[in-house]
Amino acid sequence: MIDELDVLRIVVKRLESAGIPYMITGSIAANFYTTPRMTRDIDIVMEVEEKDTEILFSLFFHDFYVNKDSIKNAIRTKQIFNIIHNEGIVKVDFIIRKDSNYRKIEFKRRRSMVFEGLNIHITSPEDLILSKLFWAKESLSEMQIRDVRNLLKTVHNLDILLIESRFLEMMMKKSGQERLKMGFSMFDMARKQVVASIKLNDCLLLFIGLELDVAENREIPQ
Repeated sequence: MIDELDVLRIVVKRLESAGIPYMITGSIAANFYTTPRMTRDIDIVMEVEEKDTEILFSLFFHDFYVNKDSIKNAIRTKQIFNIIHNEGIVKVDFIIRKDSNYRKIEFKRRRSMVFEGLNIHITSPEDLILSKLFWAKESLSEMQIRDVRNLLKTVHNLDILLIESRFLEMMMKKSGQERLKMGFSMFDMARKQVVASIKLNDCLLLFIGLELDVAENREIPQ
């Protein structure tokens, strides 16, 4: 039976063979950095143009469900298209890299590592944390919060200053109304975190909006 890692190997090998720049992100990427958790989806950011539509379709059409029009539209609008492996029923979300300055820098900052003899490109842990913070804000997902907490705990030499500055920069680009709405929506989740006696670091405090100073934060039991 083909599983997620088998599909990941298939996809990465084909992208590499076609010379298509990519980076693995999402929960699969988190599994490379911290305690693995089960996930059925694979998220990959790609740097492609509309002229690459035929190449992408030809790479996957024979053993994946893939729609050529979806590929073309996603590239044109800088959105997402997906393919599904016919045998393994594993979905791969291809995220077209946006043209914002941050997304360009994030893509350049991706890391290379060897996985079972295969060279792969994966998002940096700092950028993965930032992405998961914003996904959690939009979805109120406690699973995303757990991923962030595990990354903060297990990844050594994280650039916390980079995470905090980028997070605040991205937040300030939202309207005042959006920031206010996000703050109210996170109130219950923030309280749950404290009740659960989770030790939070300064970056996560920025995320959930708790009004605790450093001394109070350090007194929260692990």
